[in-house]
Amino acid sequence: MKTAIVSRKYDRSSGKQISVEVREHKDVDEKEFYKPIVEVFGKDFLEKWKKGELK
Repeated sequence: MKTAIVSRKYDRSSGKQISVEVREHKDVDEKEFYKPIVEVFGKDFLEKWKKGELK
């Protein structure tokens, strides 16, 4: 999977995006890319499921 490391600048007063710069392109294994996302959302899902907050 190809990914990009992107730098964005925003105007603090207006909140509008001023510029976007692609800093680097990387080839990343899909497991490496999705692992942190699955860990965070999976943990939250399991906690809510155990508490009965999900239907």
